[in-house]
Amino acid sequence: MEMPYQHELRCHRGFDLRVWLNNEKNLTTNTCLCPPSFYDNMYQYQNQRMSLSIKFRIVSDSWSTLFAIIISLIDDSEERIIHSYEQFTYLSTRDCKIKFNIYLLYSTRSKNE
Repeated sequence: MEMPYQHELRCHRGFDLRVWLNNEKNLTTNTCLCPPSFYDNMYQYQNQRMSLSIKFRIVSDSWSTLFAIIISLIDDSEERIIHSYEQFTYLSTRDCKIKFNIYLLYSTRSKNE
């Protein structure tokens, strides 16, 4: 299946997606789902995310301790809104060589802030 040229340019490295807003009125909008490392004005989460890479080092007496890790993206306003979070477990004997790559998204930030 051949894609129209305008769609190739519109979404470049992302996935062009049609979102149905109202089936009765046949209202749709197009959006791009993009890889976290790519920026463009057509991408939904252009600068609405925080990228975080973490690797833990545990002291020897905690090697068998299971840790519950929660990482939250909280704004600096008086409301202290939690925009997104990631939760995972860490066990040093299992995960000592793993680097965790986490992407936290702002829920309300516009593209150009």
